[in-house]
Amino acid sequence: MCHCFASVDDLTAEERAAVRDEHSLEELRAAYSETELAELGVAV
Repeated sequence: MCHCFASVDDLTAEERAAVRDEHSLEELRAAYSETELAELGVAV
């Protein structure tokens, strides 16, 4: 799994934006919970 898939709480706003830009919605949904996706700004 990508090193990007760390705890959302540990990511800065810039890192969260980079995670969204670098990974597909499917990848993000597989790696994060609904709460974490909301914190990333990803629709669940």
